[in-house]
Amino acid sequence: MGARSEQLEPSMTAVVSAFSLDGTPRTMTRVAGAWSHRVYRLETSVNVYAVKQILDPWEDPSWRLWLAEAWEFELAAFYAGVSMPRPVAGPDGGCLADVESDDAERLLPVRVHEWADATPCPAGPVRKDVAERLAQDLAKMHAVRHFPRRREVFPRPSRDNVDGWPELVERLRAVDPDLAGVAADISPWIGRVGELFDAADHDVDGLPMSHGDIDQKNVLLGNDGPVLCDWDVAMPWDGRVELARTAMSLARWERPDVAGWVITAYQSAGGEAASVSPQDLAVDLVLGVDWLVLCLERATGLRAADAQRQYESRTMISQLMAEVPEHVRTALNIQTWLTGTS
Repeated sequence: MGARSEQLEPSMTAVVSAFSLDGTPRTMTRVAGAWSHRVYRLETSVNVYAVKQILDPWEDPSWRLWLAEAWEFELAAFYAGVSMPRPVAGPDGGCLADVESDDAERLLPVRVHEWADATPCPAGPVRKDVAERLAQDLAKMHAVRHFPRRREVFPRPSRDNVDGWPELVERLRAVDPDLAGVAADISPWIGRVGELFDAADHDVDGLPMSHGDIDQKNVLLGNDGPVLCDWDVAMPWDGRVELARTAMSLARWERPDVAGWVITAYQSAGGEAASVSPQDLAVDLVLGVDWLVLCLERATGLRAADAQRQYESRTMISQLMAEVPEHVRTALNIQTWLTGTS
């Protein structure tokens, strides 16, 4: 999907028709704060829905097949009682429909959920009740043991961007010497990420599906507790690795007590008991490098991107680069850090 497609918006009439939504369309307004995709609040005469315009932020050629597998797991998690917005099936029983844009110029891929009456989760470390509820939902997901039909559609974690970091630094020197200097300074820490990755077991063959991105940006807070959103990148995950990733994300890598609440609540809800090791955080760190590289390339023009993607990337790169050494230090010292004695 090119830049022009990202500027277009779906027709609310087309969305209501494609998903056979209740009532007649009244209003559809864009929701602020959505980054990877576009999200709209669609109100009909009967109900309210969340409409997501899929923009494929990772530029993955298999994204539709990946999304189809994620959809099947999303349904399984919903019926297992995970707290989440009710998903609405598209015309073919999947989650996706290509609908007319507002000017009828193109077809745009969208998906729909019932609107959750909730507010975005604050970006900082979460409250204890939120941490415990999300950990319980993670245990429910793992208990489902939903296996994908097509494993080949999922990206596999690799150290390609770690290995390509020195070349990226040189490419940055030609367009932004100051940024290249910061990138060069964190090169030793990028190397440590590669070492942790080499020491970890990151084979996803034979693993069941899970959400994979339980993070504040994907959580809404309602009257009955947190609601987990954004199931588009669900894929096979090692349960121990996802637990570690979730605990550190909800703690923002800042609060050992929050991470501890997640781990304890997960185990109390029937999740497998395990202590977190540095290697358990290797995939999370590698994915962080992948995202940093993508943002650096977009922000500096080394990768084609529209104005919105460039803006998003520029706002994130300073924090992302500052986090690399901080997160690697914490990962290498994770057991001491979790006790609050580091």
